[in-house]
Amino acid sequence: MARSRMIRPEFWDDEKLARVSRGARLTFIALWNHSDDYGVVKGNHTWLKNNIYPYDESLSLKEFAGWIGELEDSTFIVPFEVAGESYYYIRTFGKHQTINRPSAQRNPEPPEHVLRPQQHIHGVFTSETETEVKPKQKPKKRAVLVSDNPPSEKEVMDYILERCEKEYKTLVNPIGAETQAKLYYSIRTGNNWIKQGGHGDPVKNWKLDAGQWVLSKQKDICSNYNRAPEPTGTQWRNAE
Repeated sequence: MARSRMIRPEFWDDEKLARVSRGARLTFIALWNHSDDYGVVKGNHTWLKNNIYPYDESLSLKEFAGWIGELEDSTFIVPFEVAGESYYYIRTFGKHQTINRPSAQRNPEPPEHVLRPQQHIHGVFTSETETEVKPKQKPKKRAVLVSDNPPSEKEVMDYILERCEKEYKTLVNPIGAETQAKLYYSIRTGNNWIKQGGHGDPVKNWKLDAGQWVLSKQKDICSNYNRAPEPTGTQWRNAE
């Protein structure tokens, strides 16, 4: 009995499959339907043709056998015999299909040399969906985050208070500056140094981040906001 199978989008992009005829590609899909859940299908050409193309009266057995031969030559399927009967093992069946609850095995298990091929009569087996050797890609280095080595509360307090004095000079309200420094540290550590309440980007440079915080809290840091000079922000933008 034929089984429902899925066709992954990568099937249509496969360069090796594109080298066989359209009839061979369609037949390859049909073999999945008629195989058991272990990738083994009967190898009798007459039986296969009648089950795959029951209404194609103009299709000759010779033409159908030619499509099967293309699949064999490209090592998509591997023939074997058990007790005088022919079968095909679909070599990459598990790559195309996900079988969560396989049914009872209704066809013989392929011999060991078929399951673990070293060399085939038509050449060395190659991956069906990898027709070219892909260069190894170097893993990307993960950016160093503040959460990997967070500063202490004293470091943050000292840095913010020092920068406040350089930015706003005598207009700094010490209480306001200290309050904002503590608030910044509390919020960032509480969200594991991730912005926007823990839903934004991770902080990579805490000094730059703290400087941007200070510039946005000018009114709370200066004792007389209306007289405060326009902050240059140079220290914050160039903080390392």
